Amino acid sequence: MKLLFLRCVFMFTIVTWTFGDNDLAYMAVLMAASEWGYPSRVRADNGGENIAVGEFMVWFRGENRGSFLTGPSVRNTRIERLWRDVVECVVSVFSSIFLFLEDRLFLDTGDDRDMYALHYIFRPRIQRLLDRFTMRFNHHSISTEHNRTPRQLWASGCLLSYRSPNAGIRDVFDQEMPSDLDTYGNDPDAPPPDPDNDVSGVHVAPVNFVLNNTLTMGLQQNFDPLSDDGNYGISIYLQVRDFINRAVQNDSNPSQQ
Repeated sequence: MKLLFLRCVFMFTIVTWTFGDNDLAYMAVLMAASEWGYPSRVRADNGGENIAVGEFMVWFRGENRGSFLTGPSVRNTRIERLWRDVVECVVSVFSSIFLFLEDRLFLDTGDDRDMYALHYIFRPRIQRLLDRFTMRFNHHSISTEHNRTPRQLWASGCLLSYRSPNAGIRDVFDQEMPSDLDTYGNDPDAPPPDPDNDVSGVHVAPVNFVLNNTLTMGLQQNFDPLSDDGNYGISIYLQVRDFINRAVQNDSNPSQQ
């Protein structure tokens, strides 16, 4: 499945998304920050998916102040436990469905038409379940914190630190936002990349198939990816798959990129 799961922990609260484009990974941090405020520092493991996040934090908060800290996540028992729950409650649900489709020859991961249909149906479903998981987690009581929820801990922590000069706290109350996010990463005077540098991000291969506007409109009008088909989305996926295959056969407008 060509999807990238990205999870972030902002103070005590979590935010989760699923993306199909490598370049959008760091956008998750920006989206979370728009709701919770920009953190003073970010700690992450050494995974390639965190490179853009680290570059952004150093650019936004400054160098030589620990804006982006790296280290093995196995030492962070809370995030490891959280990730186990995400895998158990979300990832494993859909991986079982996808393995079933492959086993029954209803899904060929090398066929971009199948992958297009799969993304159309299951990306919204994955995101919906991630949103529900996030909501439940952020509002569940924690016995070791006097039964307060992660959201309550975040709010009380911010209020108790109201007068703190901490950059993350100040952003929450002062609404400070970067003024040039659209140009972030665009440095016309920067040197070319070092070909010997083998540090790279996570590669998520694109789905190289598109429908023309007319067929896309027909797809959206006839198939709601979040509708309940009583079969975990499998039935509606097969219908969309059949729609796309018939469209390719009967219409010369769909294009392969």
